[in-house]
Amino acid sequence: MFKISIRASILTLFALLLIAIGTSIISINYSAANKIVHQSIAELLKKTSIAIESNIAELIEPLKQRETFGAELIKNKLVKPGPSQEFSSYMLHIISELPNASIIAFAEPNGSYYEVERGVNHVFNNTLITCKKNICTATQQKIDNTGVIISGKVITRWNQETDKVISGAFQPYDPRIRPWYQKALQAKRPVLSDVFPSLIFGGQSYLCVNSVYPIYLGSGKLLGMLSIKIKLQTLSDFISKQIVTKNSVTYIFDNQDNLIAAKNLHILNSTQLPKVSEMKMPWVDASLREYRKTNKQLFYFKFANVNYLAFYDSLAGLKDNNWSIGIVLPFSDTAAEMRLILFFTIALGIFILICGMVLVWLISGAISKPIIKIAHEAELITKLDLADISHHSARIKEISYMQSAFQNMRQTLKSFVRYLPFSLVKTLLSSGEIAHVGGDSRKLTFLFVDISSFTSMSEKMPPEALMQYLSEYFEAMSRIIIDNFGTVDKYIGDAIMAFWGAPNLDHNQEAHACKCAIKMQEALSKLNQVWYAQGKPQVKFRIGINSGNAIVGNVGSKDRLSYTAIGDSVNLANRIEGINKVYKTTIIISHAVYKLIKDQFACRQLDYVAVRGKEEGVCIYELLPKDHPLALVLADYNKSFQEAFGYYINGMWSEAIKFFQKLKDDFPSDNLADLYLKRCQFLQNSAPTEWDGVWRLTDEFSNGHL
Repeated sequence: MFKISIRASILTLFALLLIAIGTSIISINYSAANKIVHQSIAELLKKTSIAIESNIAELIEPLKQRETFGAELIKNKLVKPGPSQEFSSYMLHIISELPNASIIAFAEPNGSYYEVERGVNHVFNNTLITCKKNICTATQQKIDNTGVIISGKVITRWNQETDKVISGAFQPYDPRIRPWYQKALQAKRPVLSDVFPSLIFGGQSYLCVNSVYPIYLGSGKLLGMLSIKIKLQTLSDFISKQIVTKNSVTYIFDNQDNLIAAKNLHILNSTQLPKVSEMKMPWVDASLREYRKTNKQLFYFKFANVNYLAFYDSLAGLKDNNWSIGIVLPFSDTAAEMRLILFFTIALGIFILICGMVLVWLISGAISKPIIKIAHEAELITKLDLADISHHSARIKEISYMQSAFQNMRQTLKSFVRYLPFSLVKTLLSSGEIAHVGGDSRKLTFLFVDISSFTSMSEKMPPEALMQYLSEYFEAMSRIIIDNFGTVDKYIGDAIMAFWGAPNLDHNQEAHACKCAIKMQEALSKLNQVWYAQGKPQVKFRIGINSGNAIVGNVGSKDRLSYTAIGDSVNLANRIEGINKVYKTTIIISHAVYKLIKDQFACRQLDYVAVRGKEEGVCIYELLPKDHPLALVLADYNKSFQEAFGYYINGMWSEAIKFFQKLKDDFPSDNLADLYLKRCQFLQNSAPTEWDGVWRLTDEFSNGHL
């Protein structure tokens, strides 16, 4: 029989192991580096998008503020619009405070129009259109930065009804038919206009947008439109400053693929919006087509054998204009560093592999057995198999240290898993990742259990005895939660919070939670018997169960995390637990739980309530154990209760009192009818003006008073 020496066997084994480890390290590092780069780029692109949107907001917001203030002054007759030096000086003052604005104007419903345009060398152009008896006169003036007229002349006159020029070289201008005027007129609120070419009396035309504020009197009559114009090139200047990488392209476009803003946009066209394709960047055009097809926000694509990364997002603050932002860059701009890291990782892996094989050859005879055993022990620990392993102490000091270290690690983990859900720790160990702050939205079922009158009981017990007492209680209850696939979230004084559906998915979570609650009730009964025999006090508890979406994950700081769930569904479960004392019940479940377990468990409706801190009503039910007196006659009881409850919901108090009295007579052991009789008598005397059937649990009523 062919045999091989132990040294050769160990060398072969360790060589394969080191190769596997090296390959895994390289693969994991590559995957991790790729993931990190991808996440970093995605984060960078999102931040760039947010920065651009913020810059646009910073550009437009001051305009809106000045418009709002100016509109109020005009509306309250503190500033009077018209062809006067006072009004021209006021508009000159506004545009002087807005360095990004090019024109401020006021248009009246009769076609009159007053405009101040920023010029050069502290000179402003003032255009006045006054319309009287269908004759409109356009005057252009040059004014200095103090409002003093430098020069002025009438440039054209026309008939407003026929648009026929009476005198002058320019065509008529009617602001009322301009797109910015029409958009604000239809919206009846301040708007940001669509892009349009500036067009008035022979001036240089350029693309722009208007921030328009329609001014209405209290009677609803339109007084006029106050507008401030921004050159589209101003937006492009903002875009040009946002450099993601050296070869990235950033641009803004609309839902018709018109180019709104981009670097050097002014060289494409000055009177008509260009298309994205006119940038002469085919890879950008290809990315837009891919975005239109897939509607993905972040994606990779290949063009001309080059890999690109693209990011698209709508500008939330400009939804009325249907503007979006696009950022496209070659992936090579970001992948160079990752390739360098990968190269050094591979080189280091090969070097370590060679050194490891040489080292194993030299000392394999001395360490083969304990190393294999330690490796086996490490594998068990990663699977959270913490059973004690007996072995002889190794002759080599370092290996003996390793054995001791693994033993200590096992003992430490045994203690550690008691502080966190076992399934969570096992998931973390198997993933090999460090826990970090964050969570995800998931449907969960929550259970809160709280000991009744614990405060008064704790005052009568020494702290040491109380701690032992609670520990015995927590041990029994927590074991039931875990055995029923639940996760113990936390202990809050004498209360326990648990949930189902995380970290492991549970498609039958509501039933598991309800079964757990009943098992806990049975276990408490047995505990009370033991405590009674020991001369210890017996206790009662209250349980609330609710199901719904919540954020579940790690909350805290980098030094200490807590795996928990937060959300409105958590709060509702907590509130439901507390109102057991109102109905003198033990287990209350919400409607979200009831509709999924009603065919598996005995339940009866308790009420339609809005718990403390809520306005919206929710149906609540009592979960009954099989040996409950009502469980044996539940069908008859529910029929009688629903009949009485129907009258109560509809505000028919006399009928409700009659049927609740019958319910009490038929089921004398149940105290719910007494509560409704008391409530109906109260409502009969002081019913709310608008009864919606929802009983709102105030602090007063929670303490047992109406």
